[in-house]
Amino acid sequence: MNTMLRVSFGFMLFAAVLFAGCEKLADLTKFDIPLSTKFTIPANSLVGTLITIPTPDIPTNADKIFDSNKTDSDLITSIKLKSMAVSINTPTTGTFKFLKSIEIWIKAGTLPETKLAYNSAVPAIVGNTLTVQLGDVDFKQYLTQNNVSFRIAFELDETITEAYEIKLEPVFVVDAEILGQ
Repeated sequence: MNTMLRVSFGFMLFAAVLFAGCEKLADLTKFDIPLSTKFTIPANSLVGTLITIPTPDIPTNADKIFDSNKTDSDLITSIKLKSMAVSINTPTTGTFKFLKSIEIWIKAGTLPETKLAYNSAVPAIVGNTLTVQLGDVDFKQYLTQNNVSFRIAFELDETITEAYEIKLEPVFVVDAEILGQ
């Protein structure tokens, strides 16, 4: 019986080490694609009205990023949204208390627009950064394009008397196969 316990324990230990090694190996095939863009909410925008603002095209630099990570667009398994920072650049003392809701959509080439992130109930007490819910979608088709753009749809909860410049910084995590493996 004692020998059987030792064999079982040894097998479980071997399996745990093997699994941990596979997890670490899987992490080696992941890397980030950070993007950044800004948009401006005009002063005196109407409260309660849905306002939409498109951003200009943003280069993804996907080919360069894939190459530097020793992979190719054909070897990408998935691209998911890892994080989305939404912050106020100006006014420097501004807060998001004027905002009721926000949706951030992504578009690339002829692909349909897809929701990237949102906050449907911005709290009344909020600072100059905003927490958003991330879309659980595979954005591979979008981030393998040369450019992406965003469309921001929002509703104000109160009138603002000056323009607000908002910065979006999404970070996508790429899961890929490595060339030569």
